[in-house]
Amino acid sequence: MDLSHLLHSDFSICRLEGFSLSENIWRAKIPLTEEDLFAIYSYDGENMKADVVDGEGEKFSLFYVTNPGPFSSKIRDEVEKILSSMIYSLSPKEEKVRDRVISLFLDKYGIEGEMPWSDDNTSIVFRSNKNKKWIGIMMDIPPSKLKMQGEENVDVINLKHTQSKIPSLIDNRYIFPAWHMNKKTWITVLLSSDLDWDFFSSLVEESRRLVEK
Repeated sequence: MDLSHLLHSDFSICRLEGFSLSENIWRAKIPLTEEDLFAIYSYDGENMKADVVDGEGEKFSLFYVTNPGPFSSKIRDEVEKILSSMIYSLSPKEEKVRDRVISLFLDKYGIEGEMPWSDDNTSIVFRSNKNKKWIGIMMDIPPSKLKMQGEENVDVINLKHTQSKIPSLIDNRYIFPAWHMNKKTWITVLLSSDLDWDFFSSLVEESRRLVEK
Protein backbone atom coordinates (compact mmCIF):
# COMPACT_ATOMS: atom_id res chain seq x y z
CA MET A 1 0.00 0.00 0.00
CA ASP A 2 1.51 3.31 -1.09
CA LEU A 3 1.13 6.08 1.51
CA SER A 4 3.44 8.64 -0.06
CA HIS A 5 0.51 11.05 -0.47
CA LEU A 6 0.58 11.59 3.31
CA LEU A 7 4.08 13.07 3.29
CA HIS A 8 4.15 16.87 3.48
CA SER A 9 6.90 19.00 1.95
CA ASP A 10 8.80 19.33 5.25
CA PHE A 11 8.53 15.64 6.12
CA SER A 12 11.52 14.19 7.95
CA ILE A 13 11.59 10.47 8.69
CA CYS A 14 14.06 10.80 11.56
CA ARG A 15 11.47 12.77 13.54
CA LEU A 16 9.04 9.84 13.62
CA GLU A 17 9.27 7.55 16.64
CA GLY A 18 9.60 3.85 16.04
CA PHE A 19 11.43 4.02 12.71
CA SER A 20 14.94 2.60 12.37
CA LEU A 21 17.34 2.55 9.42
CA SER A 22 18.58 -0.72 7.92
CA GLU A 23 20.13 -1.20 4.47
CA ASN A 24 19.06 2.33 3.46
CA ILE A 25 15.39 1.67 4.30
CA TRP A 26 13.57 3.16 7.29
CA ARG A 27 11.10 0.72 8.85
CA ALA A 28 8.62 0.67 11.72
CA LYS A 29 6.44 -2.14 13.04
CA ILE A 30 3.21 -0.93 14.66
CA PRO A 31 0.58 -3.23 16.24
CA LEU A 32 -2.99 -2.91 14.92
CA THR A 33 -6.18 -3.12 16.96
CA GLU A 34 -6.96 -6.44 15.31
CA GLU A 35 -5.22 -9.07 17.42
CA ASP A 36 -1.95 -10.47 16.06
CA LEU A 37 -1.74 -8.08 13.08
CA PHE A 38 0.99 -5.47 12.56
CA ALA A 39 1.56 -2.67 10.08
CA ILE A 40 5.07 -2.60 8.62
CA TYR A 41 5.91 0.86 7.28
CA SER A 42 8.93 1.32 4.99
CA TYR A 43 10.45 4.53 3.64
CA ASP A 44 13.23 4.62 1.03
CA GLY A 45 13.87 8.35 1.08
CA GLU A 46 11.11 9.13 -1.43
CA ASN A 47 8.19 6.73 -1.02
CA MET A 48 6.33 5.50 2.04
CA LYS A 49 4.74 2.07 1.80
CA ALA A 50 2.94 -0.25 4.20
CA ASP A 51 2.44 -3.98 4.54
CA VAL A 52 0.39 -5.92 7.07
CA VAL A 53 1.78 -9.09 8.67
CA ASP A 54 0.67 -11.50 11.35
CA GLY A 55 2.55 -12.39 14.49
CA GLU A 56 4.73 -14.86 12.60
CA GLY A 57 5.71 -12.32 9.96
CA GLU A 58 3.50 -13.72 7.19
CA LYS A 59 1.78 -11.13 4.99
CA PHE A 60 -1.93 -10.70 5.62
CA SER A 61 -3.32 -11.61 2.19
CA LEU A 62 -6.66 -9.77 2.48
CA PHE A 63 -4.74 -6.49 2.77
CA TYR A 64 -3.66 -6.81 -0.87
CA VAL A 65 -6.91 -7.71 -2.63
CA THR A 66 -8.02 -5.39 -5.45
CA ASN A 67 -11.58 -4.96 -4.17
CA PRO A 68 -11.35 -5.19 -0.38
CA GLY A 69 -14.36 -6.10 1.73
CA PRO A 70 -15.42 -4.31 4.95
CA PHE A 71 -12.83 -6.06 7.12
CA SER A 72 -9.91 -5.39 4.76
CA SER A 73 -11.05 -1.80 4.26
CA LYS A 74 -11.08 -1.34 8.03
CA ILE A 75 -7.49 -2.59 8.23
CA ARG A 76 -6.40 -0.29 5.39
CA ASP A 77 -8.04 2.71 7.02
CA GLU A 78 -6.31 1.99 10.33
CA VAL A 79 -2.91 1.60 8.65
CA GLU A 80 -3.34 4.98 6.96
CA LYS A 81 -4.68 6.73 10.05
CA ILE A 82 -1.79 5.50 12.22
CA LEU A 83 0.83 6.95 9.89
CA SER A 84 -1.17 10.13 9.35
CA SER A 85 -1.45 10.76 13.09
CA MET A 86 2.28 10.17 13.51
CA ILE A 87 3.18 12.62 10.76
CA TYR A 88 0.75 15.38 11.57
CA SER A 89 1.40 15.30 15.30
CA LEU A 90 4.63 17.03 14.28
CA SER A 91 4.51 20.68 13.34
CA PRO A 92 6.99 21.53 10.56
CA LYS A 93 6.61 25.22 11.36
CA GLU A 94 8.00 24.65 14.87
CA GLU A 95 11.01 22.74 13.62
CA LYS A 96 14.27 24.55 14.30
CA VAL A 97 16.61 25.15 11.40
CA ARG A 98 19.31 23.07 13.10
CA ASP A 99 16.85 20.16 13.17
CA ARG A 100 16.31 20.57 9.43
CA VAL A 101 20.07 20.48 8.92
CA ILE A 102 20.34 17.24 10.88
CA SER A 103 17.47 15.79 8.84
CA LEU A 104 19.07 16.88 5.56
CA PHE A 105 22.33 15.07 6.28
CA LEU A 106 20.53 11.98 7.54
CA ASP A 107 17.81 11.72 4.89
CA LYS A 108 19.86 12.69 1.84
CA TYR A 109 23.28 11.29 2.68
CA GLY A 110 22.68 8.78 5.46
CA ILE A 111 25.05 10.78 7.68
CA GLU A 112 24.29 10.94 11.37
CA GLY A 113 25.82 13.90 13.16
CA GLU A 114 28.14 13.32 16.07
CA MET A 115 29.19 15.44 19.02
CA PRO A 116 32.99 15.61 18.88
CA TRP A 117 33.64 17.02 22.35
CA SER A 118 32.39 15.62 25.64
CA ASP A 119 32.03 19.07 27.23
CA ASP A 120 30.06 20.54 24.30
CA ASN A 121 26.49 19.35 23.64
CA THR A 122 25.69 21.88 20.90
CA SER A 123 28.40 21.32 18.28
CA ILE A 124 27.65 18.59 15.75
CA VAL A 125 30.06 17.26 13.13
CA PHE A 126 28.90 15.67 9.88
CA ARG A 127 31.50 13.32 8.44
CA SER A 128 31.64 11.83 4.96
CA ASN A 129 30.65 8.17 4.91
CA LYS A 130 33.30 7.73 2.23
CA ASN A 131 36.44 9.00 3.99
CA LYS A 132 35.27 10.29 7.41
CA LYS A 133 36.41 13.83 6.63
CA TRP A 134 34.31 16.74 7.86
CA ILE A 135 31.65 17.96 5.46
CA GLY A 136 30.42 20.44 8.02
CA ILE A 137 30.31 21.36 11.68
CA MET A 138 27.26 22.99 13.24
CA MET A 139 27.87 25.25 16.23
CA ASP A 140 26.17 27.60 18.65
CA ILE A 141 28.25 30.78 18.88
CA PRO A 142 28.00 34.39 20.11
CA PRO A 143 26.88 36.75 17.30
CA SER A 144 29.94 38.90 18.00
CA LYS A 145 32.05 36.16 16.40
CA LEU A 146 30.41 37.13 13.10
CA LYS A 147 30.56 40.85 13.93
CA MET A 148 26.79 40.86 14.46
CA GLN A 149 24.74 42.61 17.13
CA GLY A 150 22.86 40.71 19.82
CA GLU A 151 23.40 38.80 23.04
CA GLU A 152 21.84 35.39 22.34
CA ASN A 153 23.96 32.76 20.64
CA VAL A 154 23.19 31.90 17.03
CA ASP A 155 23.32 28.58 15.18
CA VAL A 156 25.81 28.36 12.31
CA ILE A 157 27.44 25.68 10.20
CA ASN A 158 30.88 25.71 8.62
CA LEU A 159 31.00 24.19 5.13
CA LYS A 160 33.79 23.67 2.65
CA HIS A 161 33.53 25.62 -0.63
CA THR A 162 35.43 26.27 -3.82
CA GLN A 163 38.17 28.74 -2.96
CA SER A 164 37.72 30.97 -6.02
CA LYS A 165 33.99 31.36 -5.39
CA ILE A 166 34.07 32.19 -1.69
CA PRO A 167 34.65 35.98 -2.05
CA SER A 168 31.49 36.36 -4.15
CA LEU A 169 29.44 34.32 -1.69
CA ILE A 170 30.23 36.39 1.39
CA ASP A 171 27.33 38.76 2.10
CA ASN A 172 27.78 39.04 5.90
CA ARG A 173 24.07 38.35 6.31
CA TYR A 174 23.79 34.63 5.67
CA ILE A 175 27.29 33.75 4.47
CA PHE A 176 30.36 34.83 6.46
CA PRO A 177 34.11 34.26 6.36
CA ALA A 178 34.69 30.96 8.16
CA TRP A 179 34.83 31.28 11.91
CA HIS A 180 37.58 29.27 13.56
CA MET A 181 38.53 27.54 10.28
CA ASN A 182 40.53 28.26 7.14
CA LYS A 183 38.80 31.22 5.49
CA LYS A 184 40.29 30.33 2.11
CA THR A 185 38.42 27.05 1.80
CA TRP A 186 35.56 27.24 4.32
CA ILE A 187 32.53 29.46 4.90
CA THR A 188 30.21 29.99 7.86
CA VAL A 189 26.48 29.92 7.16
CA LEU A 190 24.06 31.55 9.59
CA LEU A 191 21.16 29.14 10.13
CA SER A 192 18.50 31.80 9.95
CA SER A 193 14.81 30.88 9.70
CA ASP A 194 14.55 32.77 6.40
CA LEU A 195 17.58 31.07 4.83
CA ASP A 196 16.90 29.91 1.26
CA TRP A 197 16.76 26.15 1.81
CA ASP A 198 17.45 25.14 -1.78
CA PHE A 199 20.50 27.38 -1.81
CA PHE A 200 21.67 26.00 1.51
CA SER A 201 21.22 22.43 0.28
CA SER A 202 23.42 23.25 -2.71
CA LEU A 203 26.13 24.53 -0.35
CA VAL A 204 26.00 21.27 1.60
CA GLU A 205 26.25 19.29 -1.62
CA GLU A 206 29.26 21.32 -2.78
CA SER A 207 30.99 20.76 0.55
CA ARG A 208 30.35 17.01 0.29
CA ARG A 209 31.67 16.96 -3.28
CA LEU A 210 34.87 18.77 -2.38
CA VAL A 211 35.51 16.60 0.67
CA GLU A 212 34.96 13.35 -1.20
CA LYS A 213 36.67 14.12 -4.53
